[in-house]
Amino acid sequence: MIDFIKSLIETLLRVLPFPTKTGLRVFGKPNQHSPVFVTANFDLTVRRLTKVLTQSQIDCYLLVVNTKG
Repeated sequence: MIDFIKSLIETLLRVLPFPTKTGLRVFGKPNQHSPVFVTANFDLTVRRLTKVLTQSQIDCYLLVVNTKG
């Protein structure tokens, strides 16, 4: 329920930055042939991508880069 409320607030206030931690995130057991997805560090986007990549069980990397949220 907390994630839903946070998502709702961030969606309504998209003009304000909500940055999240940058860096490389690992999903599954990726290797040198696994895809690397790159995204901005807007918290809502990163949480949604994390949810999709976790549910799809793709072995991959997610690189979160600093765009000031």
